Amino acid sequence: MKKEDYIIPEERCDFFVSEKRKKIWWIQLDLIQEFQRVCEKYGLTYFSSNGTLLGAVRHKGFVPWDDDVDFVMPREDYDRLVSLSEEFKSPYVLHMSDDKGVYFKDFLRLMNVNTTAITKRDYFKDTKKGIFIDIFALDTRPSSQRDWIKQKKKILKYKEMLNLTVYYNRYKHNMRRRIIHIKGEVYVKIFGWKRLRKKMVEARKKYSDIKTGKLFQVVHGNDFMEYQAEWFDECVELPFEHIKIHVPVKYDKVLHVLYGDYEEFPPIEERGVHHKIYFDPDKPYADYIGKISEEEVLRHMNDY
Repeated sequence: MKKEDYIIPEERCDFFVSEKRKKIWWIQLDLIQEFQRVCEKYGLTYFSSNGTLLGAVRHKGFVPWDDDVDFVMPREDYDRLVSLSEEFKSPYVLHMSDDKGVYFKDFLRLMNVNTTAITKRDYFKDTKKGIFIDIFALDTRPSSQRDWIKQKKKILKYKEMLNLTVYYNRYKHNMRRRIIHIKGEVYVKIFGWKRLRKKMVEARKKYSDIKTGKLFQVVHGNDFMEYQAEWFDECVELPFEHIKIHVPVKYDKVLHVLYGDYEEFPPIEERGVHHKIYFDPDKPYADYIGKISEEEVLRHMNDY
């Protein structure tokens, strides 16, 4: 399909999809295809997840009021993708947490750096800010509920320390988070940022060598999604806009965990933007450096 044909505004499910939103989707579809290219070249397994999985099953494309793309990979394949980051050539960049504590996400972002996507929390950060797709890891959940509770607590402990050493200014008025921030700063000062990040990953991978039949995914925020491993034994292809993407063979069960009755549409008044992002699909984020205020970014977030 040609871009000029795709970006025509339209109404889907009683929701108006603007030309700008279509341009954002077009770039994300291109990122999906670049991600698929590398996965297929190296035999990596991946599945659509979250709203992207919902869109593939329910809409055969984007959920009309959604603005991001999510994939999930078994831990082994996820780690392999990290090692293949050099496979992505400009304008594509596989963006991940650095070793200096400037940027932190516990997942990967494949970006097009010739575009702009500025999130509120990263506005002041010296980091890449292109339109992106998110890639999460699927890790093994222990069989024992007691071990699972301990694992989750450890993951969240390290994740919160990492978050608050990077994004403390957003949370400094919260006393509990101020205390966690201080703990994180002390840990980083003694052991280093890289080791703290390694501790979180080790906590997530603790049961990787054990077949428990259970998996988990940490989604945006601190939510843990729990799945049966057999739901991901195979992948099938479903249409997504004018391309095809992989979904878990038991996608119905996965969607029920994520959304409950996923076939039911939300009320019209709730069909709106869920992520606070300043998008410009026509201009690289580098053009905005030092030229746009935080107030302007906030004023035009979700203006599409």
